[in-house]
Amino acid sequence: MKNLKTILLSVFGMMAIAISFTSCNTDSTDYSIDYQTQKQYQSTMANMYSGKMRVYYADAQKQQYVKYDSVQTRWTVRTDSTLTVSDFPVSVLDSCINLNTPYAGSNNQEVQKLRSLKEAIGKLDTKLDLKCYYYVPTTSFVTSSAISFFVNPIYFKQTLEYDGGKHDVYFVFLTNNFGGNYNYTTRTFEFNMYLNSITFDKAPVDFNNQVSKMFFRNLLFTCLSK
Repeated sequence: MKNLKTILLSVFGMMAIAISFTSCNTDSTDYSIDYQTQKQYQSTMANMYSGKMRVYYADAQKQQYVKYDSVQTRWTVRTDSTLTVSDFPVSVLDSCINLNTPYAGSNNQEVQKLRSLKEAIGKLDTKLDLKCYYYVPTTSFVTSSAISFFVNPIYFKQTLEYDGGKHDVYFVFLTNNFGGNYNYTTRTFEFNMYLNSITFDKAPVDFNNQVSKMFFRNLLFTCLSK
């Protein structure tokens, strides 16, 4: 429980920084770090890391995150602004579809479709390399002990067979709101990602979620190197 509390406090701390920053800076042209300084920070953080990725789903009613899964993973941080999570287990994304609600009792066409989709995701044995972009927005994100940054995972597509046919399913993460920290002293690297929406059979536009809010719950991923 202590570890969970520590992780979530770290997450909420990054969220507070992100909200404060994005409320004042809604355009990327406001970022004050020049190219050379950005590369200097990225060179400091660049490395291969390994650790644990924990998966939580958001419980809106209880206003808390519930731990769903935990897996060993590794990720590579490069100086070209890319961060790649290796062997990302796509099957854990089935928990974003919540059919344990009173609304699911009607068993209508939408519920049947989502149940079929949830089962299809859960059966996947796909482990892909999840590519992200990361950056340090301003020098205020850097202290004598740590560098904070944003992580923007790139949405990815999986072709799944459900609801009587094959469909392209796009998994979309929230951008410019979640990130992490690199500690100079311990050389530990931690970051967070947030699954925000799913789109069917067409590329996503502006995080438009095609799953009804009553059946969708956001997923939080926390990665911490040992």
